[in-house]
Amino acid sequence: MKKLQICLLLGLILIASAMAIEYNYTTVIDTSRYFYPTLIVQSYKYEPYPVQPGTYFDIWIKIANAGEQEIEKLDIAFDDSYPFFLAKDEQRIKTFYHVSGFQSLVAKYKVRVAADAVETTSNVKIKVRMNKGNWVTYEFKIEIRPVNPVFLIQTTSQPEIISPGKQSNLTIKIKNIMNSVMKDVSLKLDLTNTPLVTIGSTTEKRVSVILPNQEAELTFKILAEPDAESGVYKIPISLVYYDNTGNEFSKEDSFGVLVSATPEFLVTLESSEIYKQGQTGKVVVSISNVAEAEAKFLSVTLMESKYYRTISSNRVYIGNLDPDDLETAEFNVHVNYAKNGVVPLEFLLEYKDSFNNPHKDVVIVEMPVYSWWKARLYGLAKSKFRILPIIITIIILIFLYKLYKNYRKEKDLEKALKLTIVNIWVYSKLLAKKLKKKFSR
Repeated sequence: MKKLQICLLLGLILIASAMAIEYNYTTVIDTSRYFYPTLIVQSYKYEPYPVQPGTYFDIWIKIANAGEQEIEKLDIAFDDSYPFFLAKDEQRIKTFYHVSGFQSLVAKYKVRVAADAVETTSNVKIKVRMNKGNWVTYEFKIEIRPVNPVFLIQTTSQPEIISPGKQSNLTIKIKNIMNSVMKDVSLKLDLTNTPLVTIGSTTEKRVSVILPNQEAELTFKILAEPDAESGVYKIPISLVYYDNTGNEFSKEDSFGVLVSATPEFLVTLESSEIYKQGQTGKVVVSISNVAEAEAKFLSVTLMESKYYRTISSNRVYIGNLDPDDLETAEFNVHVNYAKNGVVPLEFLLEYKDSFNNPHKDVVIVEMPVYSWWKARLYGLAKSKFRILPIIITIIILIFLYKLYKNYRKEKDLEKALKLTIVNIWVYSKLLAKKLKKKFSR
């Protein structure tokens, strides 16, 4: 009958072992005789499975008295051994009294896994003694493995902003911050919904191994299409790798790439009322946006110079200037002097790009000035010389001269005046006949 009970007990223990979640190991002490207290110690289960570095897990230890005789005192102790340590508030030694024959019991421990534990299978150590005898150590295997991928992804592009039709080097750094090896790492870009394409390679790159606390760099040459609109484009990426045990891990992520052209301006002299030194007049310049990018909040300032002085306000606000658009700015300027026949007008253009980054450009526009004779030659200056006033002046002088001579001769002002008028009239008729005769030939 006793042998039958022992067989039944052993059978139940084996069935419990088969139903354990993970790793069941049995150590039997003194099984040669089942009359005396005999211990069967096994790991009943642990969870979660597998355990992760820096986390806690629970382990259940099942102990059975396979002998007929009672155990008066049974002590079970957790033995700290890297990478497993007893939780701070957990009782290290658990004591049971009067464990009768064929009786089994379970001891539970909360265990901390070292944060720097590597991906491996390691042993939890449990010590057991009965009736104040010697401690006997049992070891149970625990699998350590990060369940989720633990790595950092950092992206950089050079240049940071990609212009339409231009290339950029896109570098992706993958840093392994786990204590396990990343194998057969594959990273793939999804450029489907972007105006970007890779140059000289596919959208997928691979790395054979990334060791713990090491990083790998993957560089893609990407091109923005010539008609790409300015904006931030989201690029999804997928990362796949394997651990030491062949388990596959994957992660989906994304990052942004900036695409924008830098506004470029063509500033020309539209018109000027000034054609020589010392003049003051209106100067009009035209500003054209000759790039594919919009210029926002554009203002034009005519900077001070020794060559000229601004009479009006020196700043004109333009606003937004779209690609291929043109606006004008007007200033009143006094020219002090010229340099080699030109006055260098210095303009400061302040604006923001599509991402509201501020920019400043300085542009010099040369305004030509001329001498008085060249200005008349080019039709810029009109002559103030008039023949009629000169003729009238000459006639008056001749009249006065004749009047004076006739007065001295006649000694009578009235007779001198009449004689002078007659003389002038005769001279005029004679002069008119000569001119008519000359021009009729």
